Amino acid sequence: VSQMLKYEMEARHYTLDEIRLSKFLERGYICYQTPICNNNEHDRLNSLMDRGNELRNLSGSNEILALLASAEINSKRPEEMPFLSGSSFLLRQLKHPDEVLWLRKIYGSAFHLIGVYSSETSRRNNLNRHCGMNSEQVQQVIERDEGEEEEYGQKLRDTFYLADFFIEEVGDGQEVVANQLKRYLNLLFAEGMVSPTKDEYGMQLAYTAALRSTDLARQVGAAILNSYGEVVSIGANEVPAPGGGQYWGDSGEDHRDFKEGYDSNVKKIREILSELLSIIEKEYETELSEITPSKLKGTQFMNITEYGRSVHAEMEALLSAGRIGSSTKGCILYTTTFPCHNCAKHIVGAGIKRVVYIEPYPKSLAKDLHHDAIVFPENDNANSSKVRFEPFVGVAPKKYWILFSNQSVEGEKLERKDKEGNFVNAPLGLRLKAPSFTYIDRELSAAGAIRTVLENWTLDNEKEEDK
Repeated sequence: VSQMLKYEMEARHYTLDEIRLSKFLERGYICYQTPICNNNEHDRLNSLMDRGNELRNLSGSNEILALLASAEINSKRPEEMPFLSGSSFLLRQLKHPDEVLWLRKIYGSAFHLIGVYSSETSRRNNLNRHCGMNSEQVQQVIERDEGEEEEYGQKLRDTFYLADFFIEEVGDGQEVVANQLKRYLNLLFAEGMVSPTKDEYGMQLAYTAALRSTDLARQVGAAILNSYGEVVSIGANEVPAPGGGQYWGDSGEDHRDFKEGYDSNVKKIREILSELLSIIEKEYETELSEITPSKLKGTQFMNITEYGRSVHAEMEALLSAGRIGSSTKGCILYTTTFPCHNCAKHIVGAGIKRVVYIEPYPKSLAKDLHHDAIVFPENDNANSSKVRFEPFVGVAPKKYWILFSNQSVEGEKLERKDKEGNFVNAPLGLRLKAPSFTYIDRELSAAGAIRTVLENWTLDNEKEEDK
């Protein structure tokens, strides 16, 4: 992917400087306690992960590697002309959400996070064949890479879904990946006319639906489209209202969770836990007061969602279709978060043929409980009648309106035809740029411009008076 990106950027007269974040773990920035083990690739990768955790822990900063990369970029800027025209930088690779957060704070909309999806089967084969790992080592590396429990551990799974653009690696299909990258850059540089795919359109609707949710845990949205890309229904996770549907902000009555003042699911789980501990203490005469909800965090018991008042987004989308008499058989369901097992069984029963999601949901037991009815890309059979669950590929919803709009971020219209009405295919320029000035700098510039206008106006008036 990096070579393809380099080729595309150079075709647009940009240099691409690649910075591997792992190199900061190999240099002597600090006196690491963890040695780099080069016995084999498995040990080398694990020792680098250990060093990453050590660096984040010692610095008390989960974004430290991103800050080091940013500092290196800054060191390349000439003092007399800090703006590097025609330059771009590729940071490989980010493994913590805080790294993304800080790079967005520093570079604003000029920062683009590209998430490259590769099936678990492909990753396993790569680690086995090219890195010489056995099945046990492969499993350990994949699980650790996805996310660690410790505070300063890497969290790739939580970082991946923050991407601005999602690419899918399909076997050895380099051309497919190259075309996906080129399309994104066509949008970014306003080259030609690029319109959304059905999946991008559907996911944008799901994302928009999610924003109406006031759920105290998370905002989730879903949209159901038929095979023609026509909207069947949308849904968000929200508390149901009498008469059907869900409460709105301008409803006469409003009994959403934030109005009630608590999350019913959390409250009920704590009540059940207290009840269980009380029974065990009485039965076995054992003191269990040290067992607290925080110590049980991450267990299946604490992950139960049964007692939440909100109707899940996917369920609301299905119910909404039912209320207006629209069939969901053979439709596609787009959801911002992977469905829980309760939603999954209703999705299967509703006749949905395909589910597309962005954010993973490790708590879901859909794969375990409904392996007979749902299938994932790595295990898919072209002739399978099962419901296909697959990750989203394309422009992320948060970049949708910026890249597909015929207006710039500032509101300037991007003209796509000349005075004779002919289509203009020429590039219109980079749509998202790094702000080189702060709002204070811009205010000073505006104030200076106003002073100049007023001074000229005063001079003109004085000249008129002299006449």
